[in-house]
Amino acid sequence: MKYAVLFDSRTGNTAQIADEIRGTLTQERCVGFGLQPLTQPADVVFLGSWCDRGGFSEAMKKIIADIHHQKVALFATCGYGMERAYFQRIEAKLREQAGDNEVVACFVCQGKMPITVRRRYEELLKDEKMKDAARSMIANFDHALSHPDETDLKQAEAFALRVAAAVDPI
Repeated sequence: MKYAVLFDSRTGNTAQIADEIRGTLTQERCVGFGLQPLTQPADVVFLGSWCDRGGFSEAMKKIIADIHHQKVALFATCGYGMERAYFQRIEAKLREQAGDNEVVACFVCQGKMPITVRRRYEELLKDEKMKDAARSMIANFDHALSHPDETDLKQAEAFALRVAAAVDPI
């Protein structure tokens, strides 16, 4: 099975997941890796991004716009992650943004955020109306600091193997 792992990683989280996917599959069969257009035929294209308004980044949207009628596996990292329902909403949006491609599977996990985000949340503590929400956002930020963690990477590995089995069954 030939595959590509095309992704946009703003803070390194999505790159960690992309590295895990490529490390799980036969690396010699990887025909594209990184933030680049698909230039060679692939049996499946893994498309990944940090979450930008709940979906793919603008850079990934441009790459996806040039991929048609292809089997794709979608993955993303996002700052929030304490609720499965949130991941499901992201998966639904990624599927919508996949265009005319056949989505084989999706994987979303939490990723750490830059410290500037926490500082923004801390500023919200000064606003009485926002205090409770700010505390919740800070708690989520602190929880996200360890992500992607070993569990996330094991799930990314399982995702890659599940996709390979679906695309190239033995």
